[in-house]
Amino acid sequence: MELASLASELWRIADARQSLRHWQAGANQSLSVEGVVLQPRSLRAPVRGEDGSLPQDVIIHLAWAPDFTPQPGDRVDTSDGRRWTVLTCQLVAASSRWVLYARDLVLTHGLNRHVTVEMLSVRKQSDGTLARGWHVWKTGLRARVALWKAQRAGSARTGYERRYRITLEECPPLDCYLRLRTPAGKVLEVLSVHAAERVDQLPWVEAIETCDR
Repeated sequence: MELASLASELWRIADARQSLRHWQAGANQSLSVEGVVLQPRSLRAPVRGEDGSLPQDVIIHLAWAPDFTPQPGDRVDTSDGRRWTVLTCQLVAASSRWVLYARDLVLTHGLNRHVTVEMLSVRKQSDGTLARGWHVWKTGLRARVALWKAQRAGSARTGYERRYRITLEECPPLDCYLRLRTPAGKVLEVLSVHAAERVDQLPWVEAIETCDR
């Protein structure tokens, strides 16, 4: 079934409308959109699979509105707490409605942990000295942690360094000193930040943890 006819069929048969919050790619402000139809990408797919799994891809169908042009890479937050990344957009029905193909990248990439991202800030005090401190950029950020390698920390140290590749649902600032804090209290120094190269990918960081023997 072609995209336009699929969109028309979804609009005709769907009777459950909901509201969502739409975030433009690279923007910090969101827009509330009402009367949205959201369906699994396959018309025959249930809301949950037979094994209890959730759909990873959906079709979002919403009416055209002035000054609102969705783009690939935009994010959509639905009322059930899920976040969808827009992969493609198309105007249908004489340019009166938008059809968005979107994917739950958190589910697709298996982000099953949470971390807090902290930034190092430097400020000048009244006496002219510099004060350094960490403040939270984002807490409860969903992540996938993969051990990259472990090696001795160095000749002058008795511990080990563990390097991780950590995939994050949002890209932290690229020009700041960062560290990650886990719910268990571990602190990982961020060595590099890598933005997603495609809209169906997620950013990741290389981070290091120093462990005593």
